[in-house]
Amino acid sequence: EDAIFDAVFVDVPIGNTEWLRIDLHDAIYELTDEETMVVVGDGSAPSLATVQDDSILPRDLLARHVVTNHAMVHMYDEPLSKPLPSTYIVSFVSDQPKGAMSYAMFVRKNGPAIDVDFVNSMNPGMKTIPTLIYDGTTHVGYILISRVWEQWFCRSEYGRKLAVCTEFLPMWFDSENHRYDFEVRQHPVKGRSLHATKAISKGQYVIPNDAALSLRLDRQKWEALNKFIEDFPQATLYKDVRDFIVIYGFESEALGVTGWATSIACNNTFCNHACTDAEENVHYVTSALADSKGDWEYLAPPVMRRGELLSVLVEATRDIEAGEEIQTDYSTFRTVVGDDEAHNRFIESMCNTGEGYVPVDESGGGENEEL
Repeated sequence: EDAIFDAVFVDVPIGNTEWLRIDLHDAIYELTDEETMVVVGDGSAPSLATVQDDSILPRDLLARHVVTNHAMVHMYDEPLSKPLPSTYIVSFVSDQPKGAMSYAMFVRKNGPAIDVDFVNSMNPGMKTIPTLIYDGTTHVGYILISRVWEQWFCRSEYGRKLAVCTEFLPMWFDSENHRYDFEVRQHPVKGRSLHATKAISKGQYVIPNDAALSLRLDRQKWEALNKFIEDFPQATLYKDVRDFIVIYGFESEALGVTGWATSIACNNTFCNHACTDAEENVHYVTSALADSKGDWEYLAPPVMRRGELLSVLVEATRDIEAGEEIQTDYSTFRTVVGDDEAHNRFIESMCNTGEGYVPVDESGGGENEEL
């Protein structure tokens, strides 16, 4: 009765939905703690031929239930394991430090790092890993589910009613909604500011190639960088790299991405903080990704397949006039809004003075040029 497990694997017999009962998995949940990972293997990836117009697969009902109990959930597609089950619901019970690190290690898109972990876990003298078709590079491919999931989901009875299928995807693939009509202006206090050069409609995407021009450090790399700076404080350029990411970037811990990201060549980086709701006119895309209750559809394939995009993409929250400054809420740049006291003090100071992290060059050049 008191047993607690680090990992629980439920291998569902083909066609036996009893193993997908919600009450069974509620009982499994009682055997977990903040480090536990629960894996449910059932069937294979859907196809366009398996669309069900009048029902939702028991596996998907379970997956939605798991989302309400577990901190982080990810679908995992292992096609090479057929005819055995090749589709898995992988959930992490807690978002506390140990659980969050387990999740970060699972979703990282770093094949060499996973291979190194394999090697470090093996006995000396072994010449190959004891798996036939699995290694770090393979894992990276498995955690990014194929587009067939998306096509199936958006044709299913449940998915075809959701805004992520009816609104987000059609808008995202319509170039008219990708807006690049902006200019950077010099500001005597803020340094630089971003302004619309043409009218922007509510819901249109603001400089959407930002995600394609972002530098990402997953949680493992981010912690390694901070440890390296601590061990070698005289290597100041590494601290400069970290400071650049903190100043211009944001923390991202959802949708299969972890760690920090920052734009390296996009004008969105000059979007200043909105100190009031009235000033904010752009925000992360949210409304089109929620269900009828306003809860995010984290397991919807169109969402899960685009974690790197949706952790960066911003949309106009109202109609924006030509010449208007583009501003957003910097408090959302942290995973837990309001939890970073230093960031909170920075935002308060910025709203009081108008000044940000980067000193303004009085000659009009923006940042000081000295390194």
